Amino acid sequence: MLPTVTWITPTYRRPQTTPNLIACFLGQKYPPELLSLLILDDAGQYGEDCRGDRWEVVSTKFRFPSLPAKYNALVEMTESQVIVVAEDDDTFLKDHTRLHVLALLSQQSGGFSKPSTVLTDYPGHLVTEKADGRFHGSIAFTRSLF
Repeated sequence: MLPTVTWITPTYRRPQTTPNLIACFLGQKYPPELLSLLILDDAGQYGEDCRGDRWEVVSTKFRFPSLPAKYNALVEMTESQVIVVAEDDDTFLKDHTRLHVLALLSQQSGGFSKPSTVLTDYPGHLVTEKADGRFHGSIAFTRSLF
């Protein structure tokens, strides 16, 4: 049986990145009934009812003290068995979720999955970069590990 999965995305003053993120999410090859996207905006830039098919933006003017605090809040907002960190300025291929789940179901994962390369448009155009170092938006983990 496949686990429930939630993509979590912190954002701040980057509403222009949301459409690409949502398109990547909606294009995932994973059972839709098991997949959701939760975006946390602490710049208060979205309206009260900013949601769509399996995705939602929680928008608040309360500024979180740190990025880890935002991630913790996002994890607390979901009960999914698997959490996928999805940065709002990255591009995710259609098998992103499925491959994370396959990795997490393996005996060797330890409840954590991280690809070796990522696609990002952070420099203003699409590039492939090594995921080592600064990229935390490419990880996935189980709720039990968290």
